Amino acid sequence: LEVDSGNNALDECRIIISEIGNVIALGRMIRAAKRSVFSDELPFLPSYAIPADASEGPQSKPNAKSGLHDAISAILTKQDPDFVRAFVNVFRGVIQKSQSDNSFMGSFFCIVPALCLCWMEASIQGKEMMHKKNITRDGYYTDDGFAVGLAFSLSVLDQTKTYESLNWFKSIQSKYAADEEDLMEKKKAQQVKRNAKISASKQNAWFTSNTEDNTQEEDAEMTILHMMGKRLEGNRREMAMLFFSMHGARAFFKDIRSK
Repeated sequence: LEVDSGNNALDECRIIISEIGNVIALGRMIRAAKRSVFSDELPFLPSYAIPADASEGPQSKPNAKSGLHDAISAILTKQDPDFVRAFVNVFRGVIQKSQSDNSFMGSFFCIVPALCLCWMEASIQGKEMMHKKNITRDGYYTDDGFAVGLAFSLSVLDQTKTYESLNWFKSIQSKYAADEEDLMEKKKAQQVKRNAKISASKQNAWFTSNTEDNTQEEDAEMTILHMMGKRLEGNRREMAMLFFSMHGARAFFKDIRSK
């Protein structure tokens, strides 16, 4: 796929999913703000009785009194709209109406692992860039829009259970554990090799300078292994945070059934 922005197709898809998640988070934030305002107003309306004419609906000739009754009845009786449910139903209806044009979306869950790895690399890169610009380390980087957008996309396409059958996060955590064990074995072997060269240098003083050069090479290799270990731990931590964010975001859509 060719993308005009200069990013590859996977990065562009990741960005779009993150923007979807940010919009959903904005909708939830607006709903939470509305509930906060209403909760502050409710203590002043504990025993308010809505007039019969106001409960019948808006009047043909509105006045200040009827407007006040309408505002109070909206607080006490009208159900709070669920923006997330509305988003899911709208997108799901559009996709179902044009199934022939969106047949490729049936395999969306297959690219979730690649999208997660793409997000992990972008997240780590963003944190490194932020720390370079902010030396005092008093800033924090977060990006939970991708997790919310991914959970939303899977819910709209009704592929949540199909995605769970991949056992993606369990597999990636198992791979990181295996890589960590392999790295520990390499460190132990490198340490044994270094100790053997140091012992040989003590036994024969004629080769001290040559052995010191070899020891420096071994130290450089140990430094590389330590850097690999830090990188592996950072990747494992990022994927774990993404898993927790997705697990929490799925609660937004678990009660929304496909029609």
